[in-house]
Amino acid sequence: MSEVLEQGRQETRHLLARLAHRRFGTAITAQAEPLLAAIASPQQLKELGELLLACPDGVEWLQTLDQGVP
Repeated sequence: MSEVLEQGRQETRHLLARLAHRRFGTAITAQAEPLLAAIASPQQLKELGELLLACPDGVEWLQTLDQGVP
């Protein structure tokens, strides 16, 4: 069961990285990937996806990743 959960989290992280790349470019994605890898909570990953769409720029999204979702 935990293997399935981790696979889902990994797929979500990958999707967020792809979306960040399309929205903010390679440099932001490269900085975001290790931060995303450290997040285990599916709820937090979901909230980060919503914030990715709402953030005006990649720097703000990276700050959100670095600080954790409120």
